[in-house]
Amino acid sequence: MNTSNLNKILFFLIIIAVGWNIYAFRNDFDSLLNPIFGTPTPCQKAITYSIGTIDPEFGVSKAEFLQTIEQAADIWGDSIDKDLFTYSENGELKISLIYDTRQAATLKLKQLGTTINVGKADYDKLKAEYETAVAEYNRQKADYQNQVNAYNAKKNYNQNEVNKLNQIQAQLNLQINSINQMAAKLNQMATILNLNVANYNGIGAQQGQEFEEGIYSSDASGEKIEIYQFENKTKLIRVIAHELGHALGIDHLNNPQAIMYLLNQSVNLSLTADDINALKSICKIES
Repeated sequence: MNTSNLNKILFFLIIIAVGWNIYAFRNDFDSLLNPIFGTPTPCQKAITYSIGTIDPEFGVSKAEFLQTIEQAADIWGDSIDKDLFTYSENGELKISLIYDTRQAATLKLKQLGTTINVGKADYDKLKAEYETAVAEYNRQKADYQNQVNAYNAKKNYNQNEVNKLNQIQAQLNLQINSINQMAAKLNQMATILNLNVANYNGIGAQQGQEFEEGIYSSDASGEKIEIYQFENKTKLIRVIAHELGHALGIDHLNNPQAIMYLLNQSVNLSLTADDINALKSICKIES
């Protein structure tokens, strides 16, 4: 083999080696180039997502969950004709279904709904459960407040006590959700049975509490979306779309019909003008 051919082969091998290293360490190259060219907006580079965990209690398969996430992602991408999210086995954004007492309460209330046509006895039974739950919540809330006051009076920071108080607060928030759902069901029953009774507002409505059906978070461990509760597939698509909106960098909006409204109370599966304007602002798209 002559020297000229040998040089050509070596040059070709070098090109392959350099190309492979750029691909293998592309994330590192991105981090080096970002300070120079700026961090890409979501519209310039799609966010990759993957499945974290799926609690079997939900009865949702991985294929079904992926399909639902894709529908939620398309709500955003279709509005500006771009792929804003893409699935990858090693996607950086981990999306999970986490089963706890929130979904358990939802399923219990759905079961109650199947017997709503029995009559007023069901209403009276749920009303008694509601009143017991409210009384127990108020008792625990008062006890919690006393513990907080005692802790603040000591003026001595203790992480174990803080963790304990946070756990109590989290449990109270779960009780709020259950009570609010019971209140909504009581109102529905009263309407169907044509009962002349007072409206049940629930604790959360009175105190401005917000039930977290899902949470988007980003920290040193990475980005993740955890879904805790949904009534049906429409609500699941909406709550995922909401959290994907947070992943894009969009905050809550004041429009009750918007995907990014703080409560999942609407049933529409399309962006409102407010959602689209927020997305265009994040993606630096001129209207």
